[in-house]
Amino acid sequence: MAQVFDNTDASRSAKKSGLKTIRAKLGLLNASLYATYGLKYKAIDKSQRYYHLV
Repeated sequence: MAQVFDNTDASRSAKKSGLKTIRAKLGLLNASLYATYGLKYKAIDKSQRYYHLV
């Protein structure tokens, strides 16, 4: 069973953290998850609001 993550607040936090795009922030998170736990996630809709672990 896949866990689904809501990404609606990521745009606000991306601006505060200094990263230019949501994709850059999520790319860093994805890289750290893969390096630490061997997990990756990908978008399940075209607007990239919801993600699931793969």
